[in-house]
Amino acid sequence: MLDVFSSGVLLAWLEMAGVDPIELNAATRQVWQGGLSKLILLDQPDPIASDLVQQYLDRLAARGLSDQVQGVWIQAGPISLANNVGTTPLPAASLTKVATTLAALQQWTPDYQFETLIATSGPVENGVVQGDLIVVGSGDPFFVWEEGFALGNTLNQMGITQVRGNLIISGNFSMNYESNPIKAGEFLKQALDSRLWPAEAAAQYDQRMPPGTARPIV
Repeated sequence: MLDVFSSGVLLAWLEMAGVDPIELNAATRQVWQGGLSKLILLDQPDPIASDLVQQYLDRLAARGLSDQVQGVWIQAGPISLANNVGTTPLPAASLTKVATTLAALQQWTPDYQFETLIATSGPVENGVVQGDLIVVGSGDPFFVWEEGFALGNTLNQMGITQVRGNLIISGNFSMNYESNPIKAGEFLKQALDSRLWPAEAAAQYDQRMPPGTARPIV
């Protein structure tokens, strides 16, 4: 069972354990002896830490992001080494994910998988779909370039290299976080045929796909 110790009891425990409180620096002794209510955070800027923070802020500024919404706090023990708007309340990205995850788990089970169904409106003859290629989405929020490449390669492995008809988008389908069916469909059309890849798609292929991954042509 965990017990709550006051700073005075903890100091006595340190002495019993053979830790001489005199060896602790003044700031640390203040924590043990004074308790949290009397803790004074010492502001002692560190040049290296401050320089790293500034480099980070400069990179964000180069991308057009304001440093006033980027909270940074670097601390060692009771000593503040560097910060940027450190006392301004800002939403923390890691904590925001907790709320998003809880909401998702209320909607779906942990092993839930989004399904994107693919069908054709006609037969396949000599590698050519004699009809439309139909994509039925179910709300997958992470259908991006890589999934499009994989789908194109799967169609190629099935012997499909061309579609005579149209690309039909149905259901709740989005790609590259674009939910407009026309725009999402255009992204998918490009992903399925490496000859149509824009620079962004080519970059994602180089950075994300395993070496030797085929380039689809549909």
